[in-house]
Amino acid sequence: MVFYIYNQGIRQEESLAKLLQEQQIRAVQASNRVRKVGPKTHSQHQSGASVYSEAEPRHAREPALLARQLMTAPVQTLPETAMAADAWTLFQHNPFHHIPIVDAHGQLIGILTDNDLLTLSSTLTQSQAFNPATTQVKQIAQTQVISSSATTGIRALADLMVTRRVGCVPIVNDQHQVEGIVTRTDILRALVQQAPIELWV
Repeated sequence: MVFYIYNQGIRQEESLAKLLQEQQIRAVQASNRVRKVGPKTHSQHQSGASVYSEAEPRHAREPALLARQLMTAPVQTLPETAMAADAWTLFQHNPFHHIPIVDAHGQLIGILTDNDLLTLSSTLTQSQAFNPATTQVKQIAQTQVISSSATTGIRALADLMVTRRVGCVPIVNDQHQVEGIVTRTDILRALVQQAPIELWV
């Protein structure tokens, strides 16, 4: 599993552990694994310790859901030269809230959310005129973006979103071109529709 941070056009590979460590406040101590106790028998009643020795055997772990199974694809992107008005139009006519911004080679350079546009429009004064028709998306998009590969597991993605407080993770291929996107909604949908899910990594 590989994560990349895109920042001002510079790509840096990072491990999940480092991404989570930077934002970690306090680690929660895990409790001992609880094992299910089997039915009581006469011999078990005579020996308290034997009750716990009859726990059900562990089932073999199954592969967790991967990003390629969760992501929305193909994903709607915008070139860096597109105008903010183009993004407004897409948000108004589609149910998504994130648009990856790509360069001429289709490589990820930023991400724009509907909240970014709403915040920009509501907080600017008249002296800081924002004209969606003349403002390019590369001027207002978030340029520091965490992306991942299609083989990343659901648990790692969910952990990253919670820890780094991001609403989505673009999924890129080996050429760093956007091939999908995983959002919080995608993860919740998977948990609802495909439960129970082994969340190990």
